[in-house]
Amino acid sequence: MIKLKKILYEGISSSEMKDFLMNFKKENPNASIDDISNAILSFSQDGSVNEFKGGASLLKTIVPLLILIYGANNADAISKNVKNKLQNKHTISQVDKKKLPTVKSTMEVKKIHEYIKKYSKKYHIHEKNLMNLLQKETGFSLLNKNYNPYVVGDIGNELGSSYGAGQIKVPVAKEIYTKFPENDVSPGDITDKKLKNDVEFNIRTAAKLLASYYHKDFKHIKGGRDRMAYAASAYNQGLYGTKSRGINQYGKFVGGIN
Repeated sequence: MIKLKKILYEGISSSEMKDFLMNFKKENPNASIDDISNAILSFSQDGSVNEFKGGASLLKTIVPLLILIYGANNADAISKNVKNKLQNKHTISQVDKKKLPTVKSTMEVKKIHEYIKKYSKKYHIHEKNLMNLLQKETGFSLLNKNYNPYVVGDIGNELGSSYGAGQIKVPVAKEIYTKFPENDVSPGDITDKKLKNDVEFNIRTAAKLLASYYHKDFKHIKGGRDRMAYAASAYNQGLYGTKSRGINQYGKFVGGIN
């Protein structure tokens, strides 16, 4: 066992934690987010960290390793769970609504609807499912004249804030365009400002993420609604979270399951 004090305050390389996580994943390919979180805490110092100052240092150490080993979306879910355990309370997402522009006319709402239709078609998913997802993330509706597609959420999260209509984190966006490249998008050019201010790109990325789960990760699921519910649940709670816990209420709503 490596003591947390040793990892955090003696400046030791994260290579030991990296080796541990890689071996843990190899030996436990079906581990849940909770299993992974408990393993991290146990490896660090028997899971007994209560002082969050030390916990913050632990999170800073593990987040890049989690992105590398489990992927950005799963890393977000795992790091949140570790943080919850360290704080012994749920993470509260904050939304910065200061000085954010809003959609001021139904014409602009219609423009957003055009983006939804465009990228639903491009990535072969149903328009309604993408609309449902944006409704869950940021309250999109064709009747919402005050819809705000520039919301910033998860402020203070170790993986960074979530941006725009689809509430997408920069590492998650970079990862999906690296995994499934497109000629007109360079992962290196994806920034927080782009995700926040480029509404079309944000909706495109949300559609691409949802479609990747639908057409790749859960292609074995029969039934379009059920498969979409799994895909949307993964969008919301990460792939590992969905594989371990199954469909959540978010996924059911997006998938159109009553």
